[in-house]
Amino acid sequence: MQITLAHWLFRSLGILWCLWISQSASWGQTPQGWTRLDIARDTWLSNHPSEQSASNGGAPKLKLKSIIELSIIDFQPTQLKGKRIEQAKLMLKVEGDRPIERVTLSTLSADWIEGKGSGYQVVPGASTFTHRIYPGELWQGSDVTAVSIGQGNTIYASVDAKPAAVKGWVELEIPPEILLARVYGLSYGILLMDDTGSTWTRNGEEFKQEIFPNRFVASKDSNKSSAPHILVKLSSDNENDREPMPKPIENLKIIPPQNSDPRDRLTWNVSPEQADRLIGFRAKLDGQSIEPFWVPSIRSGHHQQFMMPLDRMLAPQAGLIKKGSTQATISIQAIGKDGQLSQESSVQVPIRSEDTGTLPLEPIAASSKQVVKDASWDQALQGAGNHWSVIDPLDIYVSANRKLIPEQRAEYLSKNHLFDAKTSSVQLDMARGAWAGFQLISKQNSRPNFTWTWDAPIQASPAWKDARIEFYSYRSVPSGDQAIPDPLVPLPTQNLSPSLKSQASNQSNGSNWLVETYIPPEMSAGRYSATLGIEQDGDQVQLRVEVHVHDVVIPKTLSFLPEMNCYGLPTNDIDYYRLGHRHRTVVNRVPYGQGGKLADGCSPKWSNGKLDWSAFDQRFGGLFSGDAFEDLPRGKVPIECFYLAMHENWPLPIDPNYNGSYWADQAFTKEYRQAWVSSVAQSFDHVAKQQWMQTRFHVYLNNKNNFKAKGWSRGSSPWLLDEPANFQDYIALRYFGLAYLDGLRESQVGANLTGQVNLQRLDGKDLPKVVFRADISRPQWQRDTFDEMLKFNVVAGGAFKQYQSLVLDRKFRFGHEVVVYGSNNPIGKSNATAVAWSWDAWSSGADGVLPWQTIGNNDSWKKADELALFYPSEDPKSPGPVASIRLKAYCYGQQDVEVLVQLAKKSELDRYRFGEKLRRSLKLKSQDIAQGDYAEPAAWSDYGSLTPEILHRWRVQLLELAQ
Repeated sequence: MQITLAHWLFRSLGILWCLWISQSASWGQTPQGWTRLDIARDTWLSNHPSEQSASNGGAPKLKLKSIIELSIIDFQPTQLKGKRIEQAKLMLKVEGDRPIERVTLSTLSADWIEGKGSGYQVVPGASTFTHRIYPGELWQGSDVTAVSIGQGNTIYASVDAKPAAVKGWVELEIPPEILLARVYGLSYGILLMDDTGSTWTRNGEEFKQEIFPNRFVASKDSNKSSAPHILVKLSSDNENDREPMPKPIENLKIIPPQNSDPRDRLTWNVSPEQADRLIGFRAKLDGQSIEPFWVPSIRSGHHQQFMMPLDRMLAPQAGLIKKGSTQATISIQAIGKDGQLSQESSVQVPIRSEDTGTLPLEPIAASSKQVVKDASWDQALQGAGNHWSVIDPLDIYVSANRKLIPEQRAEYLSKNHLFDAKTSSVQLDMARGAWAGFQLISKQNSRPNFTWTWDAPIQASPAWKDARIEFYSYRSVPSGDQAIPDPLVPLPTQNLSPSLKSQASNQSNGSNWLVETYIPPEMSAGRYSATLGIEQDGDQVQLRVEVHVHDVVIPKTLSFLPEMNCYGLPTNDIDYYRLGHRHRTVVNRVPYGQGGKLADGCSPKWSNGKLDWSAFDQRFGGLFSGDAFEDLPRGKVPIECFYLAMHENWPLPIDPNYNGSYWADQAFTKEYRQAWVSSVAQSFDHVAKQQWMQTRFHVYLNNKNNFKAKGWSRGSSPWLLDEPANFQDYIALRYFGLAYLDGLRESQVGANLTGQVNLQRLDGKDLPKVVFRADISRPQWQRDTFDEMLKFNVVAGGAFKQYQSLVLDRKFRFGHEVVVYGSNNPIGKSNATAVAWSWDAWSSGADGVLPWQTIGNNDSWKKADELALFYPSEDPKSPGPVASIRLKAYCYGQQDVEVLVQLAKKSELDRYRFGEKLRRSLKLKSQDIAQGDYAEPAAWSDYGSLTPEILHRWRVQLLELAQ
């Protein structure tokens, strides 16, 4: 067949025309009825530790990789001023084989600099993940999460990507308010973040997961045909459709500091119909506009009331106020969706002077003399066939090599903060209602008997018979090439009132013993004396012990929680709860495993939609009434917290009710959710009926999908519900949290209640403390997912330090309790850690500390186990668990915090300002050290040169101040 030249030209022109038409949709011609906005600047930022200082403003691609890498785009907003947006969508050209599935679009409340870097170049002056301007300026004191994804008064939307008309492109619906925020000065662009994150596939039992896959789209620096752009559909201009000028805000006032929120705050209201017409607010400080970072977003209102904290904004570090100012004028205007401004409303606010003072504490140096590796016994006490010394209970003395941990000065064994060998005397300082003690050590192994005899004056007090003396023998556990004392085996005693005598036992054989006393709160302050007799082979040496009881009372209830988290207990579990109670801590056991199986008897029985509580109440009821603790020093104080059984595999199993979606709100049957709601409602009603009003009953989801790696059924959760990472994980927790809230509302107690069930009413007075809990290692990625329901917020120690202002802001806004989690100090590292950690956490604004695992096993006696704060008994005749000296450190730290609480009240400062003052005084600093071979190890806090002796000297001064 012959083809004429004319025919060939005609066909060629046709092909070229089709190619042009297909390309025009992406880079040439804008679809009819739409306005195209080209991207004017873009960059991608990396959160990978080695790339956080990198800039990619000149790269041909943008990267979206969950919480690891994200991108920012911006457009010229002038075309949209005064316009009404009907619809908008972001057009992205996908690069590579990874699909774009679900993406967050967020406003940005700080300006940024694109830079020209690529390939993770470090470009001074450009924006990075950690710096707004690298290397000199952070993002409002933090990283880019502080000014995006709902934080820093931003708004966001999580949007499903849809295939566009042109192959290889996707489109994302943009809520108009995100564009309008940019148009009217409330934003500086749009942050893009991959919400799906890690993905997985299942084939029967086989589970394959891809962690944080890379997803790419073309950037503006690729080429015109691939560049991202925004398409906007605008309403036709009609003068009759124009919105009226916004009304001024209402009820603008300043709220002074309160117990629940120690900050000065502005609040104001708008009507519901007014709120629908607004895009946000503009604020001025003394006539100067301030950044949108400081100004509440339109979505932050609660019942149309908006709150603006002033503490950080008016602090000198923010650079917004003149030096020496004592007051300022703040003006607020409402911004309509068409850009119109309301009239200004103004209020005078006080500027509180910055407190840079410290507590009146004498400075304490570690030691003015050089430390030595080996302890010297030269000037120690002699008698009863041995050399004796007294050191701090938290000191570690390794008898085999005469080593002290931490190292001390040469004369430490003859004279220290507790002991003077020359006078054979021991000095204890303590509060009323507290425990205190000392460690007796010997040069050679011994098997002594001890006799403690109170002097006559203490016997004049009616309460003295409630005073307690306990003797323990430190047992050593192998750690590397040495054996370190850690478990404390109680020595049997014989009460020979007014004396207490230890009975001869193989358990007393050793070189380290703990002598501990408890002074009941009913005893008067003062100085009491006793004699400790040390007898061996018919020979005896005596120590005079002076107990200075300061006029400070340690309450029997705990205002600061050292929570001893665990994942299983032996059959004598009540003994563990009792031992925790004795040590002013609270044992809390997760009642289910990663496979979704409940521990026997640790939950009520679910049958036909009803919970049978009879066996559960019989087993655990004494913990919640306090009856289980009646004979202990704190008496019938109920346990502070207890995990309930609800999780993804109870009350109904997950697998028959789960459709495989990454998104929990789309994943489950109605029956599954209603059973979860009902289990919460029935639990709430039962706790109220039993009047168990002091215990926090935790509704908590602990399981992780990485346990499915060895088989689908090996783990019950398809998400990271503990330490969530991807947005799908947070959404899954939110799904269960909303079901929890519905359970409270559907309960009989909730139905009969006047007013709404809310977090503030779960206080044990108005309503039982059935609270939603989450363990969060990444609070910066949390957004607003838990705002309505979270009450007990357990935050990783390192994250709490880095994002303290964010965590505390949520605490103040939503009534959280904040507990910092981490790990115990390893055996052989300073036992001062738990005390310092407690001081550190409380003074930073936390309400407790939580070592993530605390229960040892039989192997913990054979090899040093940093997780073993509780040891199982080795003696069949004594089945109760055995405390470690590190558990006692948590007891001492908790008591110290109670003193700090009273000092704060006495100072007339709120606990947060007092905490800042304390931190300036003590200069507590720690290094987080990860321990153990875990996927996401919890770190322990190393306080360096801080010794038990330094802590003791501070403790004595704090007791004196608190009197």
